[in-house]
Amino acid sequence: MRPHRITTIGLISLLAVTLATPAAAATRHADERPIDFGKQWVRSHPFTLMGLTVQTMAMEDDKYANVGFNTMLAWEGRDGIFAGAVRMGLPYHFRTHTNRTLDDVVKKYVRRMIETYPGAEAILTWDEPVRPELVEGAKILDWVREQWPNLLCYSNAYPYDGMPGRFYGAKWTGPGTYEAPPHPYTYDDYLDDFAQILRPDVLMVDPYPYEEPPEGTDTEYLQQNFFQCLASARGTAKRAGIPYWTFVQSFSYKGYRRRPSESDLRMQVYASLAYGFTGIAYFLFDHGYDAGLLKGKKEQAVTPLYHHATKLNREVAHLGRTLRFLTSTAVRHVPGRFDEIDPQAINSTPAGLRVYARQETIGRLRDIRVEGTGRDYNALIGFFRDDDDGEYFVLVNLRRGRDKRADDVPLKVTLTFEQSATKLGQLSRQTGEPELIAVPLKPWPDHLHLPHAKDAVVPRLTIVLPGGTGELFKLDDHEFPGLNEAMPNPE
Repeated sequence: MRPHRITTIGLISLLAVTLATPAAAATRHADERPIDFGKQWVRSHPFTLMGLTVQTMAMEDDKYANVGFNTMLAWEGRDGIFAGAVRMGLPYHFRTHTNRTLDDVVKKYVRRMIETYPGAEAILTWDEPVRPELVEGAKILDWVREQWPNLLCYSNAYPYDGMPGRFYGAKWTGPGTYEAPPHPYTYDDYLDDFAQILRPDVLMVDPYPYEEPPEGTDTEYLQQNFFQCLASARGTAKRAGIPYWTFVQSFSYKGYRRRPSESDLRMQVYASLAYGFTGIAYFLFDHGYDAGLLKGKKEQAVTPLYHHATKLNREVAHLGRTLRFLTSTAVRHVPGRFDEIDPQAINSTPAGLRVYARQETIGRLRDIRVEGTGRDYNALIGFFRDDDDGEYFVLVNLRRGRDKRADDVPLKVTLTFEQSATKLGQLSRQTGEPELIAVPLKPWPDHLHLPHAKDAVVPRLTIVLPGGTGELFKLDDHEFPGLNEAMPNPE
């Protein structure tokens, strides 16, 4: 399989030549870039799916394209990686050499790659820059914009970890500790500085939640850091008016991170989609520590996660055709119960999330209920609008676990809508085809305890989701934007 970029015809004429040669790109000046360049770029390209790549050896066959990546992310300046992208017909993003200031070495490297290998789409500068380094990163991105105005320009920010001194660039004082900043400095402050100083076309973060034992560290990270990082990135990006992307963990490193299971991987990706992220990068494709989607430094055999990612990427590519055109309006946690008898035994909500409350009346959804009981019986729901004010939501099963397949940890969720919402569109993640669902009318649920509605009937739908998996729905019809774009042939 060799997927190629196919832009939406006539969507945004300004970006119709995004993959232009450097000579063609020079016909426009950087100051002519629209203020919403990143948003236009995302809408005029297929949903970005890529895996960070460091090995030339990994480009010797088509495993990279066959896993469903539609973009090459070249982390090291090795010609074989760029040549592999060209051979597979993939556009590429690449990092500006190493974390450097703007000098002749950086300029020569960037220029050589773009002029030697056709298909450059984006430049990523630095990686996890701290506050004092943002100014140097901005100089590099400004130079790239001036030379190649059609290239997407961005960087990758630190994830949330509760250590403000780290984000600020304070002195390291030992494992996991830093001096305090000279003034209060939060993670949101850091991301706001990141967006305002670097001025990236997209904001990117890299939370990796699955740690090695002791048992329970995964749950602790998810409760305290993972969702907080997604929420903060979403908030900053919306304030800055730019799209937002994320790295997901697909690697293992003894003593540091464990390899995710199928349900683990799905939860990372689908939770990100529910938050409105419009680009997914795997860390990583080949080897970085012990293994990524490939086994190791000298062995190019695939890991079990490769096969899980292949299926998952196909689903994301289907849903991503529409998600690029939607605006995230709210994200809520839907906790289940850990005790069937005690009505107060509600599961805790991770930091950075708000609990769905019926009285909020988000859109025309009136109630969400997780069926069954267990400490991990929880869901996530993200609400969206399109440019014509159409209502959408992504519902995600947050159940996952070490060595758990998606089918091992299903979740049943019941949704109750107001009277007018009798039809739902669903974009099939398996086929990419839109389907129309007639929502059955059922009695008002007893657990809502509304005596005046005792005899009322309302649209209610029960959905069963595999572990870590989500579904995309639209109220009233099944007209999903973006479906006129051709998809790669999966064969």
